[in-house]
Amino acid sequence: MLKAATHVEVVVFEAPEDVGLQHSEVPGADIGLWLARHGVAVEVQYIPAQVAAGEALLSHAADISADLIVAGGYGHSRFREAVLGGVTRTLLRSSPVPVLLSH
Repeated sequence: MLKAATHVEVVVFEAPEDVGLQHSEVPGADIGLWLARHGVAVEVQYIPAQVAAGEALLSHAADISADLIVAGGYGHSRFREAVLGGVTRTLLRSSPVPVLLSH
């Protein structure tokens, strides 16, 4: 499906102070390289998050007129979800375009 897409973006939203803590030196480069090796023409974007990641993702998807959002669906503890919210929940509740989740 991704090989047939006109445009594929890997977008990483995180606070600038978190760069390098969980990713390579260039956030998203690892998944971008993996996709490219599998024949997907991909562009990697790093966008410092000024709002919650789910909201930032939906805003970016609207900005580029995305037809589909592909994301990993992950759960966290109930306490963390209640306090911080969750990207998966935001996507499922608010996305104006189809969402493909994988875990």
